[in-house]
Amino acid sequence: ARLRDSGAFVEAERLAQGSCWLLATKTWDEYGPEHADRLFELFAPVLPPGKPQLREFKSIVMGEPPEWHVLPNFVAERDPREWP
Repeated sequence: ARLRDSGAFVEAERLAQGSCWLLATKTWDEYGPEHADRLFELFAPVLPPGKPQLREFKSIVMGEPPEWHVLPNFVAERDPREWP
């Protein structure tokens, strides 16, 4: 109920095995730094210490010829130990 009531998700459902399905935005394009910050603050108490290591994610865009595009990282680059 806390996750659903947080307002951080457009979808928040408990799954049969006890895990959760959480969706912060309806589409990838809607997700941005403000969502990453909101999720960081929600999950900070259970995140491991240290800043996240960013990785490059690529997605193929179909066309002639197909092209690879680098997707942006929207991650709160903060250490949970430094959160209130």
